[in-house]
Amino acid sequence: MHIAILDDDPSLAEFVSICLSSAGHTCKIFTNGTDFKEKVPQSGYDLYILDWELPDINGDIILSWLRDTYGFQTPVLFLTSHNSEQDIARILQLGADDYVTKPIKPLELIARISALLRRSSLSSNNRNFININNIYFDLDAHTVSLDQKPCTLTPKEYNLAVYLFQHLGHLITRDELLEKVWKTSTDMNTRTVDIHISRLRKKLLLDDAHGWNLQVIYQLGYRLELLTGNDEKQTGDT
Repeated sequence: MHIAILDDDPSLAEFVSICLSSAGHTCKIFTNGTDFKEKVPQSGYDLYILDWELPDINGDIILSWLRDTYGFQTPVLFLTSHNSEQDIARILQLGADDYVTKPIKPLELIARISALLRRSSLSSNNRNFININNIYFDLDAHTVSLDQKPCTLTPKEYNLAVYLFQHLGHLITRDELLEKVWKTSTDMNTRTVDIHISRLRKKLLLDDAHGWNLQVIYQLGYRLELLTGNDEKQTGDT
C-alpha cells in the first residue's frame, strides 16, 4: 500500500517509514501541512498518517481539509501525544479512523494499519464504483473525482459520463444515449448530446494528452477509449 506520512519530526517520520516498509508498504514523508496539501493530490494514497502538532497547520485542520476535499474513502490514522478522552473523541469525530499514541510501538502500529486497510478494502468492495486511470466514480454517492479532486458535473453530465465509462471501447449511438441517458424518444435534437459530450471532454480532460480518446464518429455516435499504456482499470459492485 502507498502511505503518506505527515510529521515534522524527521527521525520519527523515518522510523515510521522504516516500520511500514518492513511490512511491505511504500511511504512518502511530508514535514509540514502546506507541502502536504500541495503535493498529496498529485498521487493516490491508500492511507494518511497525520501528526497532531505541526509547525504551520495542525493535524486536526489537515484532517478536516482531507475529509471536506476528498471525502471518507481513504482512512486516516493519527500519531499523537494527546491521550485525553476529549482529544481522542475530537479527532475521531472530525473523521479520523484510528490513532496511535507516542512513543510509537512498531508492532501495534503495523497491526492497526493492517486493520484499517482491511476495513477500507472491504468498504470499497461493498460499494458500486468505477475507477479507470485517474477518474473515479462513486455510483452510490453519485460523485466523480479527477486526480482525487472532486469534479462538478450536472446530473445529466454525470449519467452520460457513467454510461460512457460503463461501455468503454464500444460504439454508442446517439439514439442509444437519448434512450438510456435522456430517457426520451429519438426525435429529440441530437445536438443536445453533442453539447454534453463536449462539456465532458473539457471537465474530465478526455483528450490524448491525458490518456483518453473520445471519438465522435460521423452519423453513428461516440466511442470512449483508454489509450495504450493507460491500463489502470477497476470496477466494483455490491
